[in-house]
Amino acid sequence: MAQAAVAVTPQKRKQVLKVLFISLLLDLISFTFILPLFPKLLEFYRAVDASITSSSTSPTLLARVLGLLNAYKNTFAKPINDRYDIVLLGGALGSLFSFCQAIASPVIGSLSDRYGRRTALLWSMMGNILSVALWVAATDFRTFLASRVVGGLSEGNVQLAMAIATDISDDKQRGAT
Repeated sequence: MAQAAVAVTPQKRKQVLKVLFISLLLDLISFTFILPLFPKLLEFYRAVDASITSSSTSPTLLARVLGLLNAYKNTFAKPINDRYDIVLLGGALGSLFSFCQAIASPVIGSLSDRYGRRTALLWSMMGNILSVALWVAATDFRTFLASRVVGGLSEGNVQLAMAIATDISDDKQRGAT
């Protein structure tokens, strides 16, 4: 059940568009801010993992992921140097975020139709905040990975912002800047 366009005053429309802009800016920052930090973060988690692995008999999650990554690398005719492990893992983590987003977006869209765009946007933003909080608190790879999954699964701000902007615009305003 799609929401019908509602007549909105120009002042109210500007307020809503400001909120949408801020939500999209925060969304963009929470997604991209971490990307240049991936190599150093993964080196840190690798060092933490090495200290844990030396005192434990079972491999950690990061050790298992790196093992799968090495198996993937060995399928090539010319094996890839180990120094690229961090780069490949960073790319995989970025892809994991996007994969989770692709799974969650239709669900978030359906929930926004059922419970309202504002409610869905609020929950999506709360998921982004939780994702960043997990990342900031992450002292191991498992928590860091959870932050990326939570971030991807709560990533609906762009689609919701477009839907809200459409809902508050009439035919004449759509497509205008």
